[in-house]
Formats: sequence, C-alpha cells, structure tokens
Amino acid sequence: MAKIKNIRQKRPAKKFSIPSNVIQWGIVGIVGVVVIVLVVGTLTRPSEPTPIPLLSSAKNDLISLTRMLGDMKLDSDTRAMFPSSLDARLAGPDSLFAQRRWYDALEALNRALKGASRSDSALLYAYMGFCDYEAGNMDRALLSFRKSLAGDSSPNGLAPRLQFSVGWLFQSRGYQDSAVAYYSRARRTLPDSAQLLRAAAASNSGAAYEVSGDTSSAAAAYRDAAALLDTVAYSKESETIRENLARLTGLK
Repeated sequence: MAKIKNIRQKRPAKKFSIPSNVIQWGIVGIVGVVVIVLVVGTLTRPSEPTPIPLLSSAKNDLISLTRMLGDMKLDSDTRAMFPSSLDARLAGPDSLFAQRRWYDALEALNRALKGASRSDSALLYAYMGFCDYEAGNMDRALLSFRKSLAGDSSPNGLAPRLQFSVGWLFQSRGYQDSAVAYYSRARRTLPDSAQLLRAAAASNSGAAYEVSGDTSSAAAAYRDAAALLDTVAYSKESETIRENLARLTGLK
C-alpha cells in the first residue's frame, strides 16, 4: 500500500488590518470635525430674519393711520446717509427710482448685490425695501428692511430709520405690539438731530398703546413726543400730537 505523504499546509500570510478601536476613534473624529464645521458655519452665517406675519393678509388700520406721524419714504436725508463708495453701484437705481420705475430699480439693485460686501449688501437691501414700499409690496419691503438689519445692525447709521420704517409698516396694518418694539429700538438710537423722526417714533408709540388700550403708556409717549418737537418749525406735527393727547385725556 502506497504511503500517504504528510503534506504540511502553509498558513496564509496575515493581511494587514486596522484594529477596530482605531477605526472607531477615526469615525468619532470625523463626525466631530463635521459637527464643528456645521456649528461654526451656523454661527458665522448672517442670520435670516425670523418669520413675520404677512402684511398683505391684513387690511389698513385706518384708525392708526389717522394718528400716525412720519412716513417711510426714501427722502433726501435718508439717501444722503448712503456712503459715496456706493455711488457707482447706485447710479442706475437712483435714476430709475426718480422715474418711479420701481421694478427696474429693484432689478438693478439685485445685480448690484453680486460681489457686494456684507455692509454694502445691508445698504442695498435697505434701498430695495424703499423700492418695494413704493411699488406697494409691503411684505417684500418688510423682508428687505429686516434683511438689512440682520446683515448689519447699523448699516452706515441707517438702522434707526429702518427700525422706524419697520414699526410704521407694522402699525399701518394693525400689528401694534410689533410696531412698539421697533419704535422703541429707533427711539434709543436716533440722534438728537433727527428731531422730527424721534418725535414721530414717540407719538406713533403712543397711538399704538392707545389702540391696544394702554392709555397710561399712550399718554406718557404722547408727552415725550410733545417735548421733543419744536412747535414753530413743525407746527402741523405738533398739532397732531396735541390732538392725540387731548383725545386721550378726554377718554379718561
């Protein structure tokens, strides 16, 4: 009988493998880096304005409108606050705005946003807000103003005027609490030189309090407004404030 050879089988060479604990720690590290990147990105990214009620879904508050002072148009004083460094970008929009071509002006401003710095973008959004207001797009105007304030808390000193404008928009549609909140911000930061706007913010706050039924706060705000305004230079506005205060006193 033939002998069976004892064949010794060679063990296969061990393949290189990464220890499981190293793999686990590697996965943890990658996840940690991703989380850090996401958190840093969230903190450094300009925040979008929080959701707001749609003004288009509310009717004009006629009572408030008859008692309010000021307006939110792009007047010469507000336009003068835009820096000269933006003159080249705003040459086209300025011309279109003067021609009351609001939508063409908005298209030009949208093009100007490309490549603009954060502070310049805030100013361009402010301009867009005034264009949308003139075009009757109240919700878009409100969004643009709030984007401007979110992008730069004080775009070239325009912030108090934008806060007043946002308050004016809210009040015109009957959102009294929101109006008072924005008027309060404007009143804290408006310079002494902006006498009429400071008085308007105080008086409009009084009107908002009055409509809401808080007659005590309304009277205090009206008195603040009366004390701020030069009755000779602003006789018409002073008369409105006196009428508001007299009506309120008569209700007590």
